[in-house]
Amino acid sequence: MPLRTIALGVILVLAACGHTLKNTQNLANKKTVTSYEPAPYVQIEHPEWAQDAVIYQINTRQFTPEGTFKAAQAHLPRLKELGVDILWLMPIHPIGEINRKGSLGSR
Repeated sequence: MPLRTIALGVILVLAACGHTLKNTQNLANKKTVTSYEPAPYVQIEHPEWAQDAVIYQINTRQFTPEGTFKAAQAHLPRLKELGVDILWLMPIHPIGEINRKGSLGSR
């Protein structure tokens, strides 16, 4: 390899290192302090009717033999007669295939 090529390579490496060193020193001299302040707590005011509400939770797949929303809908009048004010529906997630009810069911 010619001497000029090696000398040029060394000069480029040194120049790059000097540039990096200068940027590092500049960054070190800049002391930016970023403080995080969380938002104030949210105050939620519940409606008066919810203060003494009766909550009834159902697992839709197990609530009826069919395991569907349509089948559960037929039970709404009965739940209302029982005094249920809020119906809490369990989340629906994919499940395994053994012992399932139709295409959705659970064990």
